[in-house]
Amino acid sequence: MRPRWIALAVALVCGTAHGQSLSDAYRKEVRVLEAEKTELARAVTGADQSAATARRALEGDIRKLTAELVELRADNAGKEVSLPVRERARSVEDQDRQLRDLLGQIETRLLAQGITPPGSGSDPERLAVLIEATLERLALHSSVHVDEDREYFDRKGLARKDRVLHVGELGAVALSTSRPLVPGPDGTLRATPLVGDIDTDSGGQAVRVVIYDPKEPPEPDTYSHTGLAAWMDAGGLIMWPLMALGLIAILIAAERTVSLIRVRFAWQRAHRRAAAPLRAGKTKLPDGPEPGWLQEPLEVLASCREHPVEAEERATESLLRLRARIQRRFTFLGVTAAAAPLMGLLGTVTGMITTFAIITEHGTGDARRVSDGISEALLTTQLGLIIAIPALIVHVGLKRWGHRIFTRAEQNVLDLYHDIHHHPEHGHDHDHAHDPAGGEDGDD
Repeated sequence: MRPRWIALAVALVCGTAHGQSLSDAYRKEVRVLEAEKTELARAVTGADQSAATARRALEGDIRKLTAELVELRADNAGKEVSLPVRERARSVEDQDRQLRDLLGQIETRLLAQGITPPGSGSDPERLAVLIEATLERLALHSSVHVDEDREYFDRKGLARKDRVLHVGELGAVALSTSRPLVPGPDGTLRATPLVGDIDTDSGGQAVRVVIYDPKEPPEPDTYSHTGLAAWMDAGGLIMWPLMALGLIAILIAAERTVSLIRVRFAWQRAHRRAAAPLRAGKTKLPDGPEPGWLQEPLEVLASCREHPVEAEERATESLLRLRARIQRRFTFLGVTAAAAPLMGLLGTVTGMITTFAIITEHGTGDARRVSDGISEALLTTQLGLIIAIPALIVHVGLKRWGHRIFTRAEQNVLDLYHDIHHHPEHGHDHDHAHDPAGGEDGDD
């Protein structure tokens, strides 16, 4: 007897544990279903509010259009009494044109809702049909009704029948199972996965079910970021070469400005230091901190003072090398001033091609898509002009400044050559008369 009691006790313990686990699973499923029911109720409430908002908007449009039509008819009736025949005919034509414009507005709104407006009949008849179609569309969007015995297919593909709540054209819900249903391509309803299919106790996160119209997918916000990078991206690929060209031009302009300042003052020091020894008949000039290419014209005059022809030729060659040093990289600034607008024009052409491609594919209704191509067309031209105008001004200014520095150096060399080879006996008397310290800074 004792083994039987032991077996009976074990069976009772196992049955109690199994029953407890079944009870826990049942309570867990009930909590999940209650959460799903709450979320679906919120979704249905939101859909009702959206439908009511759309209905009020359409009703407002209908009232506005009807009031405009009544006003036009009243205005037309009043003018028929007072206007002459010719003016009356002209007024009728204007009213007809306004009526056609009104019909066009209604047809455009219906086409946006997927309704094909009637294409025959007189304008008043068409207006009545269009208003009726608008009201039907409004009722369809805002209707919330229940089918008592509607067939649908569950997630396994099995046909089931249940009470189904329809929310306009947005979707439906099977009431007994709280399963959201979506219309299939053949008009049937199919079940979609629920939040409850996720085991939230295993670390998953429950999300809210949102019913939306798949015909109108939300557009991503392409303008959520601002700044230089967004501005460059909006202008397209041409913006980056343009920006690189502008940065290089800025660096070259800064380098040339510093170089011309150094050349100007270095030449003044070298000329002051060499003028007195050259007029005194020295063949060796004192060393200075200036670079060799800058002192070369003065050293040529000293080393070739006994050969005037050779001194003139070598001095001319050294001056040409000095001018090349002074005008170094000026050409790049000129090329930048000419090339930047052309690159901007290339970006304009590319942006307009993009704009026309967008219009061909999506039409003119989506202003955001069209504005992308227009931004690319305008921003590249803007950046090209921003680079070209300062580059042109800096190029002309540096070129004139460099020319003045070279002209001053050339004049100093010619004066020294004239003093050495044409008036050697008065070399000492000309030291003060040709001292550059008194007049060199005046022109610069």
